[in-house]
Amino acid sequence: MRILCLAVLLAGCGSDSKTGLEGIYMVSTWTRNPTACDVEGPSVATQHDMFFYIKDEDFIGTHFVNVKTCNDLAACDTEANDDGTIHIGEFNFEDGSDKSGWKNHSAFAFATQGQCEGGVTDTTMTAASGAIRIEERHVEATPFPAGTGSDECPDDKVDQAAAGKPCTELEVVTATFNKKF
Repeated sequence: MRILCLAVLLAGCGSDSKTGLEGIYMVSTWTRNPTACDVEGPSVATQHDMFFYIKDEDFIGTHFVNVKTCNDLAACDTEANDDGTIHIGEFNFEDGSDKSGWKNHSAFAFATQGQCEGGVTDTTMTAASGAIRIEERHVEATPFPAGTGSDECPDDKVDQAAAGKPCTELEVVTATFNKKF
């Protein structure tokens, strides 16, 4: 028995998953408000795949919770079980837990005509009773002068340019657990 357990551990078959939410989910609602974050917007579900899987991924020692959409259960099963490839999803989370929720913060800007334009996006994923809720909130940054060098629009400056600005876009996805992969 000890030899079998050691073989399983050496083969990487054990799980050090950061999340117990792994599985395939069916989208219940998908809304987008492109102008504010005080209320959800109209449904955009027909513009998205109706399934996604949640999987703990590891890329060069960095763990993250990956949420990857798929057009059907078979595609989700195939991609989720493909341990040789990380299929990067629409949502990814490096911080948090199943109990307190998962979070991701990203700042992005690009230089155009000497100015940095972009914004900050905060995404959260929470779970309760087999249901998932993902909220993505975006804030447009005030344009600022581009710097020189390889990082013309650094993240910290994007964060500063977005600080205190109102949320400009809200996307919400709800889904229910369908099956393990």
